[in-house]
Amino acid sequence: MSDENIIPEEETTTVQEFLDKVIADNKAKEPEAERIDEVKVKAEELEDTTFKFDDTRLNDAILSDKKIEVTELEKSIYLRALLNEDDVVFNIQLCGGKFNVSLKSRNTFEQQVVYLAANKDLEEEIIPNDSVNYLLQTQKYAAAMMLVSVNGALSAFVADVNKATGDTEYLRVQNAIEILRERRKVIDKMPIPKWSLILNALRIFEGKLAILATEVVNENFWNPED
Repeated sequence: MSDENIIPEEETTTVQEFLDKVIADNKAKEPEAERIDEVKVKAEELEDTTFKFDDTRLNDAILSDKKIEVTELEKSIYLRALLNEDDVVFNIQLCGGKFNVSLKSRNTFEQQVVYLAANKDLEEEIIPNDSVNYLLQTQKYAAAMMLVSVNGALSAFVADVNKATGDTEYLRVQNAIEILRERRKVIDKMPIPKWSLILNALRIFEGKLAILATEVVNENFWNPED
């Protein structure tokens, strides 16, 4: 392994060591041109671009030109979640309020498992070894963790990987991956129109989180004038 791939000891965690091993093993099996370099980053530095693809082949859901906005209620929910170290949960309304999707944010462990599960699909040749299919698969895995309910009905495939157990950290991560992969099978059978709406809701949700994170130093955003 080259020096640039070595993680300093003080930054290494048991989960991260496993993540690096999976990625390294996958590289050893694949031709240089087909390696998935997008996942070769430290887990804590993963940039959340799951629903921000520029490739037109990934546009299963087309957002309208309407600007994404954050309501005062969503600001309050966001701040309360931060202070209490809870998930951020927003209700996204589509189709004039007739299709409501409740979504929650992901934590660092869940984000790690998303990439590990997609990487395992590559190793087992469940998906073709190309960046488009890899990114589409991460969308499905992220949705399986984030979707809380649709029109008030609890999601039938939400995957709580935080409940995964194991005698070692390695086994706990393996179990978390299998929990997530099992839930993805339900999404694979979902009608395209419904998946497109859910994907739209996910993109709006991530857009709202991005706005809130960007505006943390904007006092006027959090304390608007009457």
